[in-house]
Amino acid sequence: MSSIVVLVGNPQPASRTRLVAEEVAQQLAERSGAAVAPTIDLADVADRLFRFPDEAVDALLAQVAATDVLVVASRPTRPLTRGCSRRSSTGTARTRSPA
Repeated sequence: MSSIVVLVGNPQPASRTRLVAEEVAQQLAERSGAAVAPTIDLADVADRLFRFPDEAVDALLAQVAATDVLVVASRPTRPLTRGCSRRSSTGTARTRSPA
């Protein structure tokens, strides 16, 4: 039987991002007959992600590598253009040059 793993990269545990990703996985499972594995929420292991070696993180990596379908969800970010254009006190637009 095929497997589906959900990997969530939102710094807030049990986020709306996680809920949406789990719903996507459930919809895929209903259509394909695959089994949904427990969700991997990186917020739960954030303090361990950069410790090497770490058995818990290694086990999660193995789970991701072995799955047939991986649903990845991360927190939305702000548009890149936000804050790049500002109005001066005279009302004319100023654009910052890229660094």
